[in-house]
Amino acid sequence: MNALRVETLELAKQLAAQNPHGLVEMYTVHDQRCVWASPSHRAILGYNPQELVGKHWKDIVDPADHAHKDIMINDALLTGGSMEISFYVLAKSGQRRHVRVIDTLYSEPDTEEQYVICRTTQIFDENSD
Repeated sequence: MNALRVETLELAKQLAAQNPHGLVEMYTVHDQRCVWASPSHRAILGYNPQELVGKHWKDIVDPADHAHKDIMINDALLTGGSMEISFYVLAKSGQRRHVRVIDTLYSEPDTEEQYVICRTTQIFDENSD
């Protein structure tokens, strides 16, 4: 694990601690797979955080929102910054949950390794669509 990943992972953990009722995930950019998920995933979506590690983000985002999220990720990569977006995620039970997230890109200058930290800014009521 390189130094930035440790720093980025620590940042993800700090964001999760600051908002224990929100969701925080960290993904690699090269394969878009989860490397860390906050403990709150269990209460909110029914997933043990370790179940998400290694999964592609498309495994928990509603298929109807894949194209929308792809565009957002590409925009974040082009601008090198953050993007805010709303979409639906799938709970372990199969239930759809509407979320608003900020995805922020972090880059390792020496290795060109990049990570995205995805954190919710809002989790909508289960009955709202």
